[in-house]
Amino acid sequence: MPYYLTDDTADLDPRWMVLAGGRVSVADQLFAFWHRMYGATSRHTHDGYLTHHEALTACRGRTRLLELLLTPVLGERPLVHRRGDTCDVKNCIDASPPWIDGYDYRICGFSKKNPTRAEKARNDAQKHDSTDSRLRKLVYTRDGGCCRYCRSGPMSYKGSGNNKDRRKVLQYDHVDPDRAAGPDGDNYVVACGRCNESKGRRTPDEADMVLLPEPTEAQRDAWAARGQRQLDPGDPAADVVESPAEQADEQAPDKQPGNPPDKQPDKPQPVVDLVVSTRSPGAVHAGEVRLQVGQQGQQQPAKPGPEGSGSGRVGQPPAAPVPAFSGQPAREAGGPDIYHGRTRAPAPATGLPPPPGGVP
Repeated sequence: MPYYLTDDTADLDPRWMVLAGGRVSVADQLFAFWHRMYGATSRHTHDGYLTHHEALTACRGRTRLLELLLTPVLGERPLVHRRGDTCDVKNCIDASPPWIDGYDYRICGFSKKNPTRAEKARNDAQKHDSTDSRLRKLVYTRDGGCCRYCRSGPMSYKGSGNNKDRRKVLQYDHVDPDRAAGPDGDNYVVACGRCNESKGRRTPDEADMVLLPEPTEAQRDAWAARGQRQLDPGDPAADVVESPAEQADEQAPDKQPGNPPDKQPDKPQPVVDLVVSTRSPGAVHAGEVRLQVGQQGQQQPAKPGPEGSGSGRVGQPPAAPVPAFSGQPAREAGGPDIYHGRTRAPAPATGLPPPPGGVP
């Protein structure tokens, strides 16, 4: 249901007594009428706008008291604006779209704390998505019960509660947090608790995450056969589809942890890079000695790398960045705040990008 928020110190604003000329009864009436105006615009989701009839009804037909609410005092802006006023309060007239035709008044700073009409519609639609069992089942089946950000799963459809490993907890995520799921769930995906809670109200690109492609039928079947597995984002095994022979080979007794493998013909053992730190407490200069252990366990000098010794690297080149699959356009400067889902002020006239997270 619609609601509105005000400051808990609103009744202590000295403007009430100044506007009322020091009469407590009139100050109380102004405060009550102001709240009634808040309630009227919130019920109709008018984003703080009121017609003259709605405002006069909220003031019990007291035209004189309505005029007091429209009067600036103590060097402050009026509590209620007329069309043509200016106001630099956050999300008020100066920082919002042009005045909507058909309305005569607007409560000062209404959208500073209250959701706009578009935000309320979005929140209601997304809340409906979370309770739509048909939609959840459709998305769960389409994604194979695995997280679309790290491929952990398949997770139990009934959920895992407050499991310590959040990769086992089934959740659902709106890829674009500004839209509902859509009739076919194109904006709704399976996500493990860890990825969903890390992403929050951000797009994948804003959260530095990758929305993985919709799995194929072969992938879904392979994941169901392998059983539950917890993976990390970017794990190369996430989209690997193993053949039945490979799966059987992995489940062989000699492949299980703790079981010694049968004796095999001698094979060249891979050379392993070991980094031995010479750092000691209180040492001003600390370096690293890199050794390589060959097939006979002999120590061999490491081949010098392009960065020289002491670089901190272990001879592995940096991984190439994974291209994003989100396909989400960058948010406009006036879009919702990525952490709170609230409307932000438009970009400054200079064309400079807004500060991260919107206007504080």
